[in-house]
Amino acid sequence: MTQAFKANKTASLSELLTLVVITQNQSDFLRRALQYYCTYTGVIMVLDSSEEADTAIEVDFPGVVYQHVPQFSNSALQGKLAYGVERVNTPYMAFVAVEDFVLQEDRKSVV
Repeated sequence: MTQAFKANKTASLSELLTLVVITQNQSDFLRRALQYYCTYTGVIMVLDSSEEADTAIEVDFPGVVYQHVPQFSNSALQGKLAYGVERVNTPYMAFVAVEDFVLQEDRKSVV
């Protein structure tokens, strides 16, 4: 945890936690997941290793940070996860598979 967040014990969950949604060739599941998380006020990052980008995601879900990463489509998951870790700016993050859902209570317990 960074010093800034240690000093600020009143930081909200949305300031502390980034949800990183992992997907590949599952646009229907991705839309369903983003609809589920639409009330989350924190950062939601999508790492999509599909061959083609889903350019409508940023239009349909304007608060989402959409990263098209086709370079990881045929490689080990570890590379995609490392890529995501490098881009997160909050002190905590949770990787979420596109077909899974993390409950609000569980997001709080992560922090």
